[in-house]
Amino acid sequence: MFLSLFYGAKETKPLFAVISVFLGAVLSTLFIRMFSLSLADIRGVFAFDMQEGTWINVSLNSAQLISMTLTPWFMVTLGAEKILMSTSAILLGIFLSTPLLGGYYGFEVLIVIHFILGLCLGVYLPMTISLALRSLQPSVWLIVMAAYSLRVSLGMDAGVGISGTLVDTFSWQWLYWVCAFFAVLIFIFAWKGIPLSKVNYALLSETDWGGMALKSLSLVLLYVAVVQGEMLGWENSGFIISCLISSVILFGIFICRALFFDKTFAQPHWLANRNLCLCFIISCLYGFLMLANSLFVPSFLSSIGELKPQQIGEVTNIAFIVYLLFSPIAVWLAKRIDARLLMTVGVALIGCSCILGMQVDYQWRVHEFIPLMVIQSIGECLVLIGLIASFVVNMQPQFALHLGAYVSIARVLMPAISGALMNTYLRISFDEHFDAKRAFIQTGEQKLLSEDTSLTLLSLINREAYVGSFINGFSLTFIIVIIALILILFLKPLPKNNIVPHNE
Repeated sequence: MFLSLFYGAKETKPLFAVISVFLGAVLSTLFIRMFSLSLADIRGVFAFDMQEGTWINVSLNSAQLISMTLTPWFMVTLGAEKILMSTSAILLGIFLSTPLLGGYYGFEVLIVIHFILGLCLGVYLPMTISLALRSLQPSVWLIVMAAYSLRVSLGMDAGVGISGTLVDTFSWQWLYWVCAFFAVLIFIFAWKGIPLSKVNYALLSETDWGGMALKSLSLVLLYVAVVQGEMLGWENSGFIISCLISSVILFGIFICRALFFDKTFAQPHWLANRNLCLCFIISCLYGFLMLANSLFVPSFLSSIGELKPQQIGEVTNIAFIVYLLFSPIAVWLAKRIDARLLMTVGVALIGCSCILGMQVDYQWRVHEFIPLMVIQSIGECLVLIGLIASFVVNMQPQFALHLGAYVSIARVLMPAISGALMNTYLRISFDEHFDAKRAFIQTGEQKLLSEDTSLTLLSLINREAYVGSFINGFSLTFIIVIIALILILFLKPLPKNNIVPHNE
């Protein structure tokens, strides 16, 4: 009987399979978020400068972008259980060894290690919905969607406090060791929940390696250009310009091949389905819609409030708790009202949080942001559940595999691009406010200095310029909210399904 514990599954156990992929989705989102937030501490440990640190983060995320793009195909040809167990075993080895041996690694070795980490972490997200829906009854699909959407808030919101606690209370090594525990559980549940399947050699022989290379490389080049653009100087950097031009050319070649040749990788024919196309665009905009909780509030509390990540986690944890508690309500609503209305209400709530954010001033701290983050979290929950439901019920079997290759754009590329572009916009806005306020203050400098002796002139200008830039950031997000609402208006009624309400 004891030896039976080491035997793999003879038949699929749906609960074990779902737990395995959901743990993987949580691990992927949480580690990526914790690593980016703790990058400054990790740079200090390995004595890297800022540019070297960003390249390690770029290698991690670009590898995730590649594996997310390719996983749907190899999941069908090789089998989900092989991918889950092999990647989890590799992750376990890296998560355990890096904190112990990291001091002996150079910059190049760490780049390679985190690239491998990204490749392994990227396989979980594409598997989650497809494997969960395939294993469970339609009656519980909405619950699965809600649980899946929860990993976004767990990573973006709770990840701030978790990373701060691990680094400040324990040490940076625990960022890896905690994730090693997840890797063990993923391997066990996959081993006991999904039987080994045969490799589909016939389908594997039809693999379009050229199309895979073109699409993956074009997305990575775009990601590198946008993420590193602010540091390297955008139009002043030949490297950034080359990456952007190369990305456009390679993606153009990929699309031409996909349109004019049969049996190519990731054919874009699903774009002809209006609902799928609009849902995909809205999912790409979702990266901008969630910036209030994921970027604006943490950055404001860090730059203006001078709070540490562990302290910022006090308010971001509230956002996660609200998301968690509201998820059952969102599922109840999704079973009774149209997904389009659900998304409309969610986007409108995000717009309300943006309006609240436009009222921010330098005195705002944790308590002042709580109403904003509560409204934002409820809005994010409604939008994401409605969006996932719309994708699932509009999906046609002939589109499933090809659409899966594009999901990485919405899940990884666009959140990174939205954050990078918004950071650039905040920097430009800060410079404009700084120059304007400095010119204004110079005309009445003597009067100002006599009235305010607790602050230096430079810190006062900096503070108000930061506040002005965040107000502009909320304003720009509000414009994205309006665009998303317009796109929702053009969605057709959902087709007949047994998941969410539809028009007969």
